[in-house]
Amino acid sequence: MFEKKGPDWKITDKSWENIRDQLVFSRINGGSPYLVVQDARLWGRTVHVETRVEEKPIWFTYDGKKHHRKFL
Repeated sequence: MFEKKGPDWKITDKSWENIRDQLVFSRINGGSPYLVVQDARLWGRTVHVETRVEEKPIWFTYDGKKHHRKFL
């Protein structure tokens, strides 16, 4: 594990499992994506996922054959 002490980050636990778990949990929703289905006809149709990458909105699309991405 690690924690901030003053201006520096200090390692308090060297167990890689605990460090991994803390890093994952520090992400929004415990590291799991939060998905909202707006049109329930998901299977057999083009899928669009809107998210943020480095604070920039982006739209990923999968049409069953190819992946596409478009910055919004």
